[in-house]
Amino acid sequence: MPWKNNDSDMANYLFLMQTGNETLGDRDLFVLTKITLTGSGLSIVGGLLSIFLVCYVPMRSDGLFAIGNMCIALMSAQLAFAGAENAFPTQVMCKISASIIHYLFLCLHCWALSYSVHLIMKLCRVLPGLRWKRRCILTTIGWVIPIVIVAITAVIDSDSYNGGESLCWLNSHNNARWAFVGPVIFIAVCNGAVMLVMLFVRYLLDKKREVPTGKKVK
Repeated sequence: MPWKNNDSDMANYLFLMQTGNETLGDRDLFVLTKITLTGSGLSIVGGLLSIFLVCYVPMRSDGLFAIGNMCIALMSAQLAFAGAENAFPTQVMCKISASIIHYLFLCLHCWALSYSVHLIMKLCRVLPGLRWKRRCILTTIGWVIPIVIVAITAVIDSDSYNGGESLCWLNSHNNARWAFVGPVIFIAVCNGAVMLVMLFVRYLLDKKREVPTGKKVK
């Protein structure tokens, strides 16, 4: 397990978002390891509970469909993240492990983007009555686009995935880590923009529902 070795940068999620080779002190690394261990455990438990809840609720809503898939991606990514580093000591398996982690964490973020797309489609009434087409769009964003990103990353440079003895992740020497950091930043910006749009629309709706003071007097 990655947290058994406190010298491992893979022990914390911060490593996934690093674009360079920054090093941390032993105390900081130890604290981040404990936080990651606790957070991963809570994420897996929360994901299981969410999936059980979604299974008992009729999956008529595209939002529940996106949330259910997001929970599956979350649990898969956390399990892969927790056992990837020391599970595959060979170079080839380490690269395969790094590509799987890359794919699963991209899926997690892309399903968050899918939920934002669902909100926009619901707001603009896109494809009303055609649930299967809407879910095909959400599934493409959540599961297919990450495959394309991982494939392009591997094709552009075969050394994009580091197969060293201690780190199984994207190589920092050829800027390959931007294949993860870049999409995550883009998704965060898109989700933030969608949130602002939804808040603005809600504000306009609340303004329309307000009764003018003059009419109340009459």
